[in-house]
Amino acid sequence: MAVVGVVICEGILDIEMVRSQYLLDVSNTFALNYALIASPAAIVAMGLAHLLVFTTPRPLAFYSWIIGLATAIAAALPFAEDAGTDA
Repeated sequence: MAVVGVVICEGILDIEMVRSQYLLDVSNTFALNYALIASPAAIVAMGLAHLLVFTTPRPLAFYSWIIGLATAIAAALPFAEDAGTDA
């Protein structure tokens, strides 16, 4: 999904994505770096869902709040960096 999103934004829509300082340089391509960081994050989210199923009375409600807050933080992070308006 991450690679498809990068290809659509940069390749088709010609939108230059912000290279975050939190993105590790594992490979030479931005799309692969993005996917390699997104996949462990998805595994952690799945582990959190499993943990909540066994420990909370309403796991879906807790999970929805946690993922909603994490999404809000992830959406706000690019605006906290020093990037030009062209990015």
